[in-house]
Amino acid sequence: MRKRTLIWITVCIASFAAYFAFPRGGTTHPKTSEAADRSAGAAALPSAASGGPSATGGQAGLAGRMHGRTDAKATGRVSGAVKPVPTKHLALNSSQADWAKLTSLGYNVFDVAPQEDQINSLPRGGEAMLWVGAYSCDGTYQVSYDAFTDLVDKLGRNPKVYGWYLADEPDPKACPAVVSEIRKRADYINEHAPDQLAFISATDYDYRPLRPQNTHVDLIGLDPYPCFGQTRHCDMGEIDRLVNGALAGGIPLDVIVPVFQTFGQECSRGMKATWLPTEAELRQILARWRALVPEPVFDISYSWGRQEQWACPTLSEANGTGGQPDLQAIMKAHNHSSTAPAPGGGQGTTSPRPPTPCTPVKAEATPQSRR
Repeated sequence: MRKRTLIWITVCIASFAAYFAFPRGGTTHPKTSEAADRSAGAAALPSAASGGPSATGGQAGLAGRMHGRTDAKATGRVSGAVKPVPTKHLALNSSQADWAKLTSLGYNVFDVAPQEDQINSLPRGGEAMLWVGAYSCDGTYQVSYDAFTDLVDKLGRNPKVYGWYLADEPDPKACPAVVSEIRKRADYINEHAPDQLAFISATDYDYRPLRPQNTHVDLIGLDPYPCFGQTRHCDMGEIDRLVNGALAGGIPLDVIVPVFQTFGQECSRGMKATWLPTEAELRQILARWRALVPEPVFDISYSWGRQEQWACPTLSEANGTGGQPDLQAIMKAHNHSSTAPAPGGGQGTTSPRPPTPCTPVKAEATPQSRR
């Protein structure tokens, strides 16, 4: 016990020393967007993100590639000046009929199909996250690799495409081949769509196989749902648990995308294990994420629209009428207030954030999915 304490003290001292010794120049962030078109029958549960200190590790130059390829589009450089980069916001499971309302609430990344007519119909300033991620354990994607590369060749230079949603909650233990399938798709994006990002979401499986060194993705969402279980008590510690798990599994902090719970299952036809947060509970969720991942590149609200088996009611209904809480007003305030840090430094250089409080990560067995 004393030995572990001494180790943590040493790590904390080193962390603070590195932070204050690093040249101050702002933090360069990758540009990312997410729009996932959930095809019929595909369960799309979002993912909140969390992570640890940035690491390039086994994939040399990952950070440099991420930051270098987004410099022109995401950093907002004008005549040598640097503008703050707003955190972008995505609400999953929307349709074109929802775009005007979502825009008024501050959402600017949209859930669309990888179809040029839909992408080009987005609201002014809106960007697309393209869903291409339905994977089966037999080694097949709903969108085959050849079809995927054709799409990237066609859409890889479209300025309205923010990124590609390559997998939703992949389970490397049950489906080991999924890691290599994600990696080869991410590599193709990196080569043929240099201004667009590769994104996956992750739940409470073992995070180590999914870290960027293995999958070559740019951003990873994490999806803890605190308002879950047999008793109507939202456990904010669930967010901490997934964040700590991601940190321990090698997912860097600046790769993490928070996923906020804006759904319940009170009227779903399938599971009934979660409930729509109250206004106070959603504020707690946002505050907890802000403390753990204060400057994400983008964040996700799951879910805007209904999924009959998984999400009902949802944010689209939570407008303060019909007995529902006004979660839309809370998300509007969040979306219009949150900004990511101003980018700075040279290509591939990231100024570290102040060290995370030195709380040891508890070792635990590979967690099981709650779904």
